[in-house]
Amino acid sequence: MARRTKKCIRIQVDDEGSHRLRYVVEHINQMSSIPLRISTAPSKCEEPVVELEYRQSPHRRRGTLKIPCTGFLQERAKIETTGVWDISEEGLPYPWASGSGDFPFDVFALIFALLSRYEEYAYDGPLDHHDRFPAEASVAVQHDFLHRALVDRWIAVFLKWLEEKSGYAPLYRPAKARIEWTWDMDFPWAFRHLKWWQHIGAAVRDLWHGDKWLVKKRLQYLYRRDDPYAFASALPCRLEELPPCTRLFVLMRGGTTYDRNHYVDDERFHRALKHWSRHIPIGLHPSYGAAICSATLAEEKNRLELLLGRSIRHSRQHYLRLQLPKTYQLLLQHGIEVDYSMGYASQSGFRASSASAFWWYDLSVERRTALRIVPLIFMDATYVHYRPLPVHELAWIFESLIEEAVRFGGQVGVLWHADILARKREDPEYWKFYTTAFEWCRKIHSGEG
Repeated sequence: MARRTKKCIRIQVDDEGSHRLRYVVEHINQMSSIPLRISTAPSKCEEPVVELEYRQSPHRRRGTLKIPCTGFLQERAKIETTGVWDISEEGLPYPWASGSGDFPFDVFALIFALLSRYEEYAYDGPLDHHDRFPAEASVAVQHDFLHRALVDRWIAVFLKWLEEKSGYAPLYRPAKARIEWTWDMDFPWAFRHLKWWQHIGAAVRDLWHGDKWLVKKRLQYLYRRDDPYAFASALPCRLEELPPCTRLFVLMRGGTTYDRNHYVDDERFHRALKHWSRHIPIGLHPSYGAAICSATLAEEKNRLELLLGRSIRHSRQHYLRLQLPKTYQLLLQHGIEVDYSMGYASQSGFRASSASAFWWYDLSVERRTALRIVPLIFMDATYVHYRPLPVHELAWIFESLIEEAVRFGGQVGVLWHADILARKREDPEYWKFYTTAFEWCRKIHSGEG
C-alpha cells in the first residue's frame, strides 16, 4: 500500500525561539490548509517541502523562497511604522519595501505589528479626553485602510502566492464567518421604579439641558408606564427568539460621572438580569475606572457572578476605554477569557486590521496570552456622538464592513445601545436599517447569508 505523501512548508530562521514569529505563524495557520513550521536547519525529510528563508542575511540557499526580514520579530526589537508605505499590485498598502526577496516586504512583521497593537505602545502623543489612543494617530487611518482587514488580506495574498510557488493548492482556507450582535447596558431603565419627586427633579434637569424628547417620554411614561430605555424595546425580535450570535454586556456600577447604572443594588434589576440571562449570554461591561483599577474590576465582576450564579468570562470596556497593556492584564488577572473592546469610539473599522478573532500578545512581557480578542467593527454611538450621518450612508458603511468580515471568514462584533435605539426607534428609516441588518447577521451566523 502506497504511503500517503505529507506536504510541508518550513520557515528557515536563525532563532527558532522567537515568541513573536511563533505568534504570527500560529495566526496564519488558522487560515492555511497546510501548517507552516519554524526550523533552524534545512529539511532532511523525504516528503515534498517548500522552504521559506526568513533571515536578515542577504544570502540564501538554492531552492528556497526568501521573505525579506526586518529583524522586528526578535524580542524587544523596535521598528518605525509611520514611514513610507507602498501599494502592492493588489492595491494593498505595505511598509518596509524590499527588493532582496521573493515577496515584496516583511509580511510577518506587518502582521505582528498590527495584531499586537505595537503602535499603541510606541505612541507618545496626546490621548483623547477619555485617555484612549486616538484613531487619527493610527497607521490605518493615516494610510486609509481602517475599513479593510489588512491582516486577513495580506495573509490571503501570501498564501495564494505560496500556492503558485509550491503547487500546493488550495492553501488559503478561511473559516465560516461569525458576526456577533451585541448590546451594552449602561442602565436598564430611564424612568421605571422612580419616585414622583425623582421624576420632577429629572424633568427639570431635562428641560435645563433642552432635551424635549426625554421630557415628552417622561410624561408619556407617567401615563402609559412605557419605559423607552427598557431592554426589550431595543430588541429586533422577542427575547425568547434571540439567536446564538447575540450577547449583552452589563454595567455594574453607578453614582459616577460616567457610570450611571443606579439600579445596581435594586432587587428588581437583579430579577430582570436573571430573566435576561436565560435567553442571552451576559458579559461584564467594566466601568470607566475599572479599565485601570484592579479592585474596581474585581468588585464588579464578583457582583455580577454572585447575581447570576456563574462565572463571567466575556467583557467589553465602558466607553471602549482600553489602555494597553494595563487593561488587558487586569482582565486576565480576573479570569476574563474573551474581550470585545478592540475598536475605536470615533470611527468604525478594523482597529487591529483583523476581521478574525486573535490572541492578545502582551509586548510588555513578550508572550502570547490566553485572552481572546473579538474585533469590534461598528458601534451605533459613533454616528451619534462623533460622526452624525444620514441613515443611507450609515447603512452603506455597515454593509461594507460586514462584507469585508464575511469575505475573510471573520469573527467580529457590532455594538448597540438601548438608549440610542430608543430615540432612533421613531425614525422608520433607521429602524428598518437596524432590523434588516440584524436579520442579515443572523442569516450569516446560521449559514443562510
